[in-house]
Amino acid sequence: MIPTLSQVCSLNSPFRDDLEDYAAGHCRSIEIWLTKLESYLEQSKSSAANIKQLLDDLGMTASVASYQGGLLMSQGEARKVAWESFAKRLDLCCEIGAKTVVVACDTTSPLSQVDVERIQASLLQLAKEVGQRGLRAALEFQAKAAFGNNLQTAAALVQEVGSPHLGICLDVFHFFTGPSKFSDL
Repeated sequence: MIPTLSQVCSLNSPFRDDLEDYAAGHCRSIEIWLTKLESYLEQSKSSAANIKQLLDDLGMTASVASYQGGLLMSQGEARKVAWESFAKRLDLCCEIGAKTVVVACDTTSPLSQVDVERIQASLLQLAKEVGQRGLRAALEFQAKAAFGNNLQTAAALVQEVGSPHLGICLDVFHFFTGPSKFSDL
């Protein structure tokens, strides 16, 4: 485990300030918030290579990037858009050196057997996509999700895929606010 501070803790501050302030506090590993990074790159006309250089200059690494949603149950055009966005974000992760990307288990109800099969197929595709780039994905169970809302279910989903490129993100917020319990650990 690598202790890492997430940019979700400072969403309202400018992207570059986060990096500089976290480094000043001797934080050497950061969880990049992907939407914040994308907005910064667009507004500043900077590049991922510049971000990687800044991280290096500050003695930091982007250990993980968060988060991608909409992959597991989406259909039609929404699915196409979500997976295209994911592919771009994976490329961005490669460029800045983030080896792990967090994927939300953002399932909704009502849930049918077809939906469960779609989730399983999506996780297989997800593992393949990250693996082809030499990355990992961490499935983050969501406390309010219809399925995959606890540690046990997330572990079962990941185990079923059986890929070294797919693991679990244990977010203590979702652990404590959802149906997970200490015996799940």
